[in-house]
Amino acid sequence: LSVSDGVDHRARFDKWWRGCWKSVKFPDQGTVFDYFVNPETRKFERWADLVRPVSVPSEELSLSATLVPTGQTLCLGYFLDVLTRGRRSVMLVGPTGVGKSLLLREKLQGLPEDAMAQVVTFHYYTTSASLQACVEQSLERRVGRIYGPPGQKRLVLLCDDLNLPRVDTYGTQ
Repeated sequence: LSVSDGVDHRARFDKWWRGCWKSVKFPDQGTVFDYFVNPETRKFERWADLVRPVSVPSEELSLSATLVPTGQTLCLGYFLDVLTRGRRSVMLVGPTGVGKSLLLREKLQGLPEDAMAQVVTFHYYTTSASLQACVEQSLERRVGRIYGPPGQKRLVLLCDDLNLPRVDTYGTQ
């Protein structure tokens, strides 16, 4: 949720959510998106309070490959972990350059041993045939027309830039 056409959808959702849960005492500052319930204390705490200082190890490190933790990235990371552990599909939507792909790729690096990851980056020239060929590279034929990842592994597939109908204004895709 973000601001579009002059409407702050986070603020609208916050107002609606607080109205649905009138018996819950939410913090006065920020929105419901800024807080989580600490399971130990059973109190609201800010995601931003979990952020730890970051040191950049090298000048050679690309800034585009650096994920700077924020309250928002910690929150998204938490929900990504919960949903992927539960084997649920996840879709991150947002404007270009906010770190969706970087966050997801970082999460893929931390998958358990029983999982394997494949990244398919869509672009203007992606066709259904090229997508199928790319995905089939990670699969093995089991029986008949049934395919799956090797052995007992599960495949986590990241479809990056899924809705990319043309080259963007900045030439980043």
